[in-house]
Amino acid sequence: MCVQNSECNNPLSCSFGSCHEACKETRDCPLGQRCVKDATGFNVCQLPTEQRCTYNSECKQPLVCASDFQCRNQCVMDVDCTKGQKCVESVCADPAEIDPITGKLKPGTPPIMSMVDAGVDGAAPSDGGSLGDTMMSVDTGVTTPVPVDAVTVDKPIVRQGELGIIVTVTAPSGLANAIEPTVGDCKATVQDGNTATSVTIRVSCPHGTVIGPKDLSFKTAAGLVSKAAVLSVSAITASPTGLDTNRGTSDQPYRTFKKAISVSAAGDTISLLDGTYDKDAGETFKDPIPSGVVVVGQSAEGTKLVGSSSVDGIIADSADANLTVKNLTISYFRYGVHITKPAKLSFENVKVTFSQNYGIYSQNADGVDISFAGDQSDISGSAQYSIYLYGKDAKFNWKGKGTISSAGTSNVYLNTAKANISIEGASLSPNDPSGTAFSAAGATSEYQIAFTGVTFVGQVSIDGKDKTVATLKDVTISKTKTYGSAALDWNGAKLSVSGASKFEGGGYSVQMQSGEAVFRNATFSNYYYAGVYVGTYAKFADLGNATQVGANVFKTDSPNASAVAINDARENTSKPITLSETAVNDLPLPAGSYIKAIANNWYAISSPTNMIVVY
Repeated sequence: MCVQNSECNNPLSCSFGSCHEACKETRDCPLGQRCVKDATGFNVCQLPTEQRCTYNSECKQPLVCASDFQCRNQCVMDVDCTKGQKCVESVCADPAEIDPITGKLKPGTPPIMSMVDAGVDGAAPSDGGSLGDTMMSVDTGVTTPVPVDAVTVDKPIVRQGELGIIVTVTAPSGLANAIEPTVGDCKATVQDGNTATSVTIRVSCPHGTVIGPKDLSFKTAAGLVSKAAVLSVSAITASPTGLDTNRGTSDQPYRTFKKAISVSAAGDTISLLDGTYDKDAGETFKDPIPSGVVVVGQSAEGTKLVGSSSVDGIIADSADANLTVKNLTISYFRYGVHITKPAKLSFENVKVTFSQNYGIYSQNADGVDISFAGDQSDISGSAQYSIYLYGKDAKFNWKGKGTISSAGTSNVYLNTAKANISIEGASLSPNDPSGTAFSAAGATSEYQIAFTGVTFVGQVSIDGKDKTVATLKDVTISKTKTYGSAALDWNGAKLSVSGASKFEGGGYSVQMQSGEAVFRNATFSNYYYAGVYVGTYAKFADLGNATQVGANVFKTDSPNASAVAINDARENTSKPITLSETAVNDLPLPAGSYIKAIANNWYAISSPTNMIVVY
């Protein structure tokens, strides 16, 4: 026995009235002892005589008697326990004490009890059984329902991450020996001072708790107590009618997005009700959203984050951030979305409008992964680029009928060493149709590009040379007919065009700078010089061959324009440019027409005048 540390042999310390070894984790302790926190928060090795229990009163404060009949520290999260321990059933346990299948404490056996402890007939103590001095139920298969008078909750609606909810259950009798409380996926602990007619349970709903109603249940010596939907967990909520002094629940929302962010953590959902969230409402837009948080507006049109040229909308500046944003509008920021570290961002029915610089800006964010979905998604009105991706190994995926457009002469710009780009269903355009709708730059870059059902107004320029592959299906690219540029400027390894794709305008509808291309069912129209230009470093253009019908159409009103123009100085002369089932200005190409090289001089065989020319 001891009262002070000086009464123990050094280095032992006095805890729980006895001398103990200090510890940081259980492996610091002698075999058979675990590391626990005493009433002062000091870690000591629990003596074997301090471990077994039937009642809470048999445990040294602040320990409680757990369902395995061991005295343990209480907890809400793992951080409440000593190093290496997990928070299970609201108590701390070492991993070896946890059932790997159920995730709960391994079953234990109660110590031998005296007749005084258990009552002569084994019934509960005569005082009705407060939790601090009542026998724990041993029968884990109890199913007899226990009727209750009432269940009251001090906070019927709680938000994710909210602690300290008090649930009180009253009944005529049968509540003695309450154990194993559950309130959905929230954490529940039976409190001391209970009786056979009243039980108090403390509930905490940690970050990431599933939103929705939670059912209550616990066991007693008399049977099972259960009550459906005793409380409901809501998203962390903000509203123009709320107050930042509220609790942030659906019935007591915060006023600002900033406050909602400050209490959120991974697994949480922030719900923003319709209205404007701006500087006048108290927003600063300085704080990044924690990774793993989902932000959901009430509607894409009605929920508005409004900034200025000095702040950014959605900020991703932590490594491996994982954010999801849905159903809102982000307007008038410097950058609508600013990414400075590798991140995965998912947007659904999100509008990024009138950004002062770029709508989406990935700044040296290697490994960034951005996706947009939903027909209400929109990136428009940006003063410069709608999307600017800079870095390595970027991914961008868009699926929906929205618009990607800028107020300038350039729209989407990629400058990455490697990127995987997929766009389906969108319309892309700069403010000036003679400008650039999409540009992938970098002669040494490696791009994997897939466009399906996309409409471009303005030039599409893809420059990746030997490592870039692009697939275009049911795509329309239209550009002002001028002699100095192309609707599609291709400088890559392999280009595949299928579906009812259309290339309109430009000096050339398609300009092949390098690589090879296959065109099927494509229409080339309104070009100034040629529908397809095969440049000096291009390998070949397959517009139909002996086994596959090209079914391409060339049509223009420009005088002396040709369907295909070939640079006579081409380095690659090993393969012909082939055509089959092709029409030029409504005149079908004669059967068997093709182009081949003879003595390094390119010329056409069986071709109408002005159909194929060689420079």
